[in-house]
Amino acid sequence: MDALTSPKAPMFSLVVRECGMHSRSCDEFRTCVTARRKAHEVHEPCPRETLDGYPPSCSPDGTRVVQCDFGRLTVLDCTAFGLECTMVDGKAGCSAATPACEGRSTRCDGAVAVGCMHGHEIHVDCAAGGLACSKTPGAVPVGSCFAGHAETNWCDPADEARCDGAAITYCSAGRKRRYSCETTGFAGCVKDRGVVRCGE
Repeated sequence: MDALTSPKAPMFSLVVRECGMHSRSCDEFRTCVTARRKAHEVHEPCPRETLDGYPPSCSPDGTRVVQCDFGRLTVLDCTAFGLECTMVDGKAGCSAATPACEGRSTRCDGAVAVGCMHGHEIHVDCAAGGLACSKTPGAVPVGSCFAGHAETNWCDPADEARCDGAAITYCSAGRKRRYSCETTGFAGCVKDRGVVRCGE
């Protein structure tokens, strides 16, 4: 949750977001993420201009981040995520086509958290995840957003997961969550060596 609601999300979690929206199970999610990550790797020998030890650079057309890793070419296609490759302070990275910015502070634009990543503004819609941009008393930080303190559904993120009948109850982003083990074919919830999990 912290990663998905932070200004750094485009650097490492857009694959997670995309796969999360289309997956109906953990297996589908894992398969999707693995396939997307493999699509970013090119196992060709490195050209002379991108030898090992050189910092990442942008491809000539500005669509990909290119780097040599142990003699093999590694490519991140920024366009797969609706981004473009830009150079900021001598470093290549994927950036949104948004206004330029500096620093690492985050501000609120209504329910949208606006941060800065790789020299361009990143907008995180907190409301879309049931979160808020501004901090309120008792709120729990979740990346750039905050989970409000709701008396009926609030919990402490430090609370340990526990069994509640055939379900696992746990705290995520300051809110109580419940996972039914029976819906995935298990008999119920078990606590094994201090770890709560679904089991027979």
